[in-house]
Amino acid sequence: MLELGASKHAHQPGRSFRVFLDPEGHPFCLCAS
Repeated sequence: MLELGASKHAHQPGRSFRVFLDPEGHPFCLCAS
């Protein structure tokens, strides 16, 4: 995701998922399977 313009959010509330921000600043999560 980082190579597509996303950035990792400073606050990571869980261990089974990661919070990222798209280039416009909207948050989204990716979950481990």
